[in-house]
Amino acid sequence: MATVKGLSGALIPQPWEVVKEFDFASHIGTHTFSDGVAYSWEDTDWLCRNLATHGTSIEFINGVGLKILVNGADAGAYANWYVGYMNCPLLETTVTDILPDYDASDTLCFQVLLTGSTGGSYTPADGAYQGNFLILKDDGYGTFGGPTTTSNWIGVGMYANGDADHTVAYCRNGGLTGCPGGIGCPITSVETSGKRFPSFYEQVFFPACTSICSAATGEITTFPPPLTTTEFHVSSHRQETYSYQISNMPGGTSTAAPSYDLRPANVRVALSSRVYTGAPPSTMNFTTIFSKLRVLRRPRHD
Repeated sequence: MATVKGLSGALIPQPWEVVKEFDFASHIGTHTFSDGVAYSWEDTDWLCRNLATHGTSIEFINGVGLKILVNGADAGAYANWYVGYMNCPLLETTVTDILPDYDASDTLCFQVLLTGSTGGSYTPADGAYQGNFLILKDDGYGTFGGPTTTSNWIGVGMYANGDADHTVAYCRNGGLTGCPGGIGCPITSVETSGKRFPSFYEQVFFPACTSICSAATGEITTFPPPLTTTEFHVSSHRQETYSYQISNMPGGTSTAAPSYDLRPANVRVALSSRVYTGAPPSTMNFTTIFSKLRVLRRPRHD
């Protein structure tokens, strides 16, 4: 249970209810995913996207976890979570599959434990970058401008060139307007020296598309309480419509679905990895192993 300090200095408990924890390493045997083919595990349907065009394999492996492998030879151009690009290999499930009574008054927290490793050959000049992500999105996927791309997503992730002495952690939203030039915004990022791999991602997702994104490196092997990591910690908002133009906002009397972009009826949680290159094939390979995913909800007092 997390705590905050009140005006008197006393610690005030901030309870969270654990809705579901997925231990991917507990999957019996190995399951290899195929693009667009759902697979049911732990009473939840899991769906793979963008594998045929930008990845090598996505697997549940007993004793290992959820493994996403991207060999540079299999990575198409511009695999990215960026503006309208939603074309990194991913595994997703609908939030209502995890929490059937999820509605627009709920505040949820999504946490994932992971490791990453880079292989193959690479140089700072070759324009290839590895990365992995925790994404909240709708049912869109695919490359910018494609028929299945919606640009509705919020992502927290890290990336680096395998040879470069820096790592970038960032929280970015999809979207096409509302930023200078209409490209790549909004984004909050922190660049640090040294080659690091994330071990923890978190998004605390509020109604109306607002999220607090967190990321951490180091030896994190158990879930921390929500909102307690500080290595990278920013807030983000995925909504290009002005608030007064959104109908059926949470907290009102209407029972109709709100009109904002990410809402209980369509939001999905996705785990994703990539090798980015502008000139395929790349010679960089990247492996991400997601060991656990945890979903929490703030208790309500209706």
